[in-house]
Amino acid sequence: METQLEVLQGKYSKLVKSSGS
Repeated sequence: METQLEVLQGKYSKLVKSSGS
């Protein structure tokens, strides 16, 4: 289940980076 967590983190990281926060 760690893979799903990594995928979620990656998507979140991209969202955060897109926000430029």
